[in-house]
Amino acid sequence: MLHQIISVIEEEGGQVVNAGLSTIGNKVFHSLHIEAKISRIGIETSRVKRRLVNLVYQNQH
Repeated sequence: MLHQIISVIEEEGGQVVNAGLSTIGNKVFHSLHIEAKISRIGIETSRVKRRLVNLVYQNQH
């Protein structure tokens, strides 16, 4: 799913500048620092959020 998340971010004009990984018990957490590829254009954050929520929801069911 991490690859799919990064794909959504890149499709929406973002780029991952830093990524981290933590393991707590049997769960893995990823943290991503994202920046707009072209700062004067920016990123439509509400659309990115909607797409990511849909992606996570689809993978849970």
